[in-house]
Amino acid sequence: MIPLKNLLRAFSNLHTKPHRVGEILDISTSVFLPGTLTNSSRDVYIQIPLSKPLSNVHGAVFLGKVNIRQQGYLVQDTDSTTIEMSSTVYNSEGIQLLFSFPNGLKGVNNDTVSVQLTGKIKLV
Repeated sequence: MIPLKNLLRAFSNLHTKPHRVGEILDISTSVFLPGTLTNSSRDVYIQIPLSKPLSNVHGAVFLGKVNIRQQGYLVQDTDSTTIEMSSTVYNSEGIQLLFSFPNGLKGVNNDTVSVQLTGKIKLV
């Protein structure tokens, strides 16, 4: 039988170590997230919830592949280096990414999109 204090210590170590600045989150398998196409079809917002809190993290940089679909159609398929991006940390429990497309996308403004990400997220 495992002593209770050892079990509690092991459990607390799993849940108390927050994500820190400089940490890289690997998304080697594609993840699909809901998003919103807004600002005259020029901006796409997505939120990435995290399982651990963030410690002194003020934003994130995504490096990888971005596919955006709306109503079953592919409206954007590109590498993240060609996209203007900004980020916001909310409630220290997740990250909001904003992808900006100055020329706009061929999608319905103020409607939902599905965003497929494959790559890495660096916390800054």
